[in-house]
Order: sequence, then structure tokens, then C-alpha cells
Amino acid sequence: MPPRELTPELEAILSSLPGSRGNWPLDQFQALSAKFPKADDQTLLRFLAARKYDVDKAAAMLQHHLEWRASYQPEAITQERLSRSIPSGCWRMLGTLRRDDAISLRHTGSVGVLWIQLSLWRPDEYDLAEYTAMVTFFLERSARVCQWFTVLFDMEGWRFSHGLHLRKVKSLISTLQDHNPERLRAALMLRTPGVFEASWALIKPWIDPVTAAKVHFLPKGDKETAALLEHVDAALLPTTYGGSLDAATTAVPGLPDTTDVAAAKAP
Repeated sequence: MPPRELTPELEAILSSLPGSRGNWPLDQFQALSAKFPKADDQTLLRFLAARKYDVDKAAAMLQHHLEWRASYQPEAITQERLSRSIPSGCWRMLGTLRRDDAISLRHTGSVGVLWIQLSLWRPDEYDLAEYTAMVTFFLERSARVCQWFTVLFDMEGWRFSHGLHLRKVKSLISTLQDHNPERLRAALMLRTPGVFEASWALIKPWIDPVTAAKVHFLPKGDKETAALLEHVDAALLPTTYGGSLDAATTAVPGLPDTTDVAAAKAP
């Protein structure tokens, strides 16, 4: 099979890849595309970037992912299957921005903004299987409108009891790193309480260095809004953080081809 053509779209993606520094990994891309001729350009490049452009490691990772897709069938997960997790409103998609609208994100296409509020998390109300399915559902559906996303991770409300559910957190990390590599642009940790430190010490070793570099613990108080606006446009930033988006008007789950539900209230 002849190597894939270097189109303007592919050039734009190559030039924005983390770690490429202008040295486009075209040879590695063409080698991986020869192994996986049915994979699209962005998938190949994301898996290459996740393995620092090592073709053999990227191929092993992508093969594992394809086998997982064949057995787990993430595209078949329905909203009805997530009747206990989605209505909490803990996760919701706030919208997307095109490149021309983004502030400091390098990418082509759209970047979504995902809002996760720990004050609404009720992990004792559903099992690990539903949590994993819910995370997968969000990442799968969001890919229909955005290849990349930034997470507003509001940690206010983290309790000691949440530490009993770290298997769910580990599942989130695995689903993101193993099956959605290089889709995360930034994880913005907001209003993190001191009680989270013990849990973070256990969680951090599960995160690979590439992903860990995208986790930012933002300052509290007056500096919070300025720090957020370096990553998120004010139009997609809830007013509680100094943006212009009225959270009361946002949909849950806010994903394509889903039915809006009434979100639970924080205690």
C-alpha cells in the first residue's frame, strides 16, 4: 500500500503534535499507517504521540485499543444504561470552541469543555461497571463534536469517603490514557481541599508523565479566573468561576444525541 499523502490538513495536525517541535514524525506516521490502514490520520497520530513516536510501542497500544473496542463495544453504550450516574450532573459537556476561538490551545478542529463537579459525585450509588461505562460514554459521544477537550475539575466537595472509590478514579485514568490518548488538552483542578492530598498521593502514580504534565492545580481566590481564562474562553466558563456561562442553562449531559435530564443538587 502506498504511503498516505501529506495533505494540508495532515500538515496542520503534525505541526501541532506535542513534542514534534517542528520536526514532523512523517516516517513514523507512514509506518504506523501501513500496519493499520483502516485507522484515520488523527487516531494514528494520537497513538504515536502517546508513545513518543515509537512505532512499535504505538502499534502495540493501538492494537490493544482496537481489541478493547471489539470486545467492549463503547459505541453501543446507551444513555438508558447509565440511569444512576448521568442524572447526578457530576459530568456535563459545556460546549466546544473552534481553533479561531480558542485562547491558548494548539490544535485543529474543536476543543470541548467538560465540567466535573465532585460535590455532585455519588459513587456509592452505582458500581464500577456503570462508572466505567459512563466515562466511556462521555468520551465516545464527545468525539462526535470534538477531538480534544479541556476538563474543569471542581474538587470542592471531595470527602474522605470518596477515597474509598479510587478504583473508579483508576478506571477513569485508564479509559483516558489507554483508549483516548492525546485527546486531553488540560485538566484544571479547581478549589482542591486539603483532604485530597492523601488520595492524590495514591492517584498520581497511575498517571503517565505525558498526561500528568497536563494536570494543573489552579490557585484559589482572586487569581482563579485569570488562570482559567488561559485555557477556557469566558463564553464556556461558568459564572461561578468568573466566566459568562450561566450554569443553570447548561444541559446534562450536554452530549450529541442524548436526552437532557434534570441534574441533582449539591448537598
